[in-house]
Amino acid sequence: MRKWRVGTISMGILLIATGFLLILSELRGYNGAVLILRWWPVILIILGLEILAYLAFSKEDQPRIRLDGLSILLTILIILISAGVYGVNSFLKSDFATVFLGEIGYYKNQTIINRSYAIDAGQVNKLQIENSNGQIRVEKYDGQTIKVDAGVLIKNNDEEAAQQIAKDLIEINEGPTLSIFTRDIGLLQGTANYQVTVNYAIKVPKGLEFTINNKNGEIILKNLGGNVQAWAKYGRIEAENIQGDVQLENLFGEIKLQDISGKIEVYNKNGEIFLSNRQVAEEDIILCANQGGSIRVELPGDQQGYFRASAEYGEISMEGFASELEISREETKQYLEGVIGSNVPNINLQTGSGDIILEGILIPE
Repeated sequence: MRKWRVGTISMGILLIATGFLLILSELRGYNGAVLILRWWPVILIILGLEILAYLAFSKEDQPRIRLDGLSILLTILIILISAGVYGVNSFLKSDFATVFLGEIGYYKNQTIINRSYAIDAGQVNKLQIENSNGQIRVEKYDGQTIKVDAGVLIKNNDEEAAQQIAKDLIEINEGPTLSIFTRDIGLLQGTANYQVTVNYAIKVPKGLEFTINNKNGEIILKNLGGNVQAWAKYGRIEAENIQGDVQLENLFGEIKLQDISGKIEVYNKNGEIFLSNRQVAEEDIILCANQGGSIRVELPGDQQGYFRASAEYGEISMEGFASELEISREETKQYLEGVIGSNVPNINLQTGSGDIILEGILIPE
């Protein structure tokens, strides 16, 4: 004869009720965990009724209550899990959660806003851009105005506050110097519990002087007329077809240059430097990878100048020019110095840890 263990019927009823509550929460949008926590005392009533029924219907002279330990354990687990879900849900809705989740880098929402500006280029002779996080892209186009397209992405735990922040995030000051700034999020809101990315795509109709500062993200400059200064901390810098002097500085990331007509001055603390010029350079070229990173330079085979190269921990190779300079070695260091043709311009390449490759290329006529 099957033995009746007290708790089995209660467990069955609890599972059926829990299933109905979860279905109801899906269909009607109720919080199932809250309903379970609100009505959990009913479980005690059912368990008590089951004990009384067992005593009433037991045929034993001195009935001994046999509890179903597994059923009671599962009942307790369901209550505890529901309490945990309710607690987490309540926490996520609290103001404290907004701060805490932001501090640990977790965000519930992504707010995306695109803004466009058209600025008269007539009086502008300098473009200044400062950004904290995101890509900056500047290129020339055939038009009359300076076009600024800004894509704002705010990861946040407060959608309404993020929308307000986006309204005041970008500051543009017009005049002879056109300034475009991404304002500090901490100054706007008094908290840093947002992750903000602003990507700028800027088109200019004429030659200008460019000053660009981007802490985290790429800087891409193409087909510009005028001197360029750009700084980055963590990101890649690319400059292509620039009619003017170029000065670039980066802490971590690759720097790539192509077809620069003016003086080139590049300092990269950690990252590779690549330069490819299809025209003979008439201005100085200074490329320095302070701590680590290889340097590769492609110049026309008939390039002249005073060449100097030094690699503290790396190798130097040179080929394809009218003459090749001797590469000297001292323990781990390699260096070369000498003149090919004329002693101008100066071509100075230095790296702390990495190779230097100097290649003369044949330019088709």
